[in-house]
Amino acid sequence: MSISVVICSYSNERLHMVERAVKSVEMQTLQPQEIIVVVDHNEELFKTLSNAYPDHQVIVNTGSRGLSGARNSGVEASYGDIIAFLDDDASAFETWLEHLVFPFEDPHVVATGGLIRPDFEAGAPKWMPEEFLWTVGCSYKGLPESETAIRNPIGASMAYRRDALTKSGLFDEKIGRIGSSPLGCEETELAIRSTKLFSGAKIVYVPSSVVMHTVTSERGQAGYFLKRCYMEGISKALVASRVGKAKALESERTYATVTLPKGFYSYIVSGFKGNRFDFSKAAFILGGLMATAAGYLKEKLVKSVRI
Repeated sequence: MSISVVICSYSNERLHMVERAVKSVEMQTLQPQEIIVVVDHNEELFKTLSNAYPDHQVIVNTGSRGLSGARNSGVEASYGDIIAFLDDDASAFETWLEHLVFPFEDPHVVATGGLIRPDFEAGAPKWMPEEFLWTVGCSYKGLPESETAIRNPIGASMAYRRDALTKSGLFDEKIGRIGSSPLGCEETELAIRSTKLFSGAKIVYVPSSVVMHTVTSERGQAGYFLKRCYMEGISKALVASRVGKAKALESERTYATVTLPKGFYSYIVSGFKGNRFDFSKAAFILGGLMATAAGYLKEKLVKSVRI
């Protein structure tokens, strides 16, 4: 199987991160047939990266502004049987791609997702619960610890069969992140659509495929955390309107009724044992859950008013 790697970028300020991401792909034990860097509506950045990488494809996003449009442009410019996506602010371990694509030996696997570890620029916030590391685009406590089927991968590190992407209609360009706006769930919506198309289709989580994801000091702030949770609620409501509530909230039900209560209880117990910051983690579990629910209900209300 031929492999393409797509890296999407949009900001001049993240140039050093893009360079690190590309370098990490160039150092893989399993080399892809091509590396494609997609620039999202930024002419200056496009010129800079075109000059920096004459041996790779550097293209512009020809679709709607945003991550979904950029990814779609990367898919359309690629030729690989398997298309792997790496965020521009992530750096892959040397065996990242080798492990990420191995499950595709099973013809029923349409996509895979890897383990994403946070790399906090200003140190890990002492108040942030591990159950909410998804707010900074990383794998969170509650995900499986071994290779297993999941509903959807996290976008910073994932791979898809070309057939699954093209036949499902690619990423929905009306959903997902645009610039620094903390919307999301485009991966969730695509994953649900793609697995519906093929009998026995599955998406596999591969924790042996590892990347480090940069978390800027801004994204390590409590204000960003709550905003990200709120926007996630809005995104989940948008996905539910497209694929149905049952599938859109399938994983979230277990997360909200099992993972979060378990985490809340453990942090409270730990707090009483003298780990005072764990009281803060318990409080942010409640705050994050409430903010997400508020965003979901707000979007559902707005939609009902429109109708």
